[in-house]
Amino acid sequence: MGATTATADGQFWTVADLQGAVEEWYGVTYRSPSSYLYLFAVCGFSYQRPAKVFQSRREAEVMDFQEALEKN
Repeated sequence: MGATTATADGQFWTVADLQGAVEEWYGVTYRSPSSYLYLFAVCGFSYQRPAKVFQSRREAEVMDFQEALEKN
């Protein structure tokens, strides 16, 4: 759903993004997450593994850094 998707630039959708769109647009929900993967495949979309992210970062420091960037 454009800029509200889980990825930073909204270019790629996650299963959660697709689930929200299908529910909002068609009023349909599937019980299994694999159903959404199947829907991606049927629509011709390819699967991309998420980029590796440094897991041990300190979120508070990241937020402070982002706030400092916004102030400048």
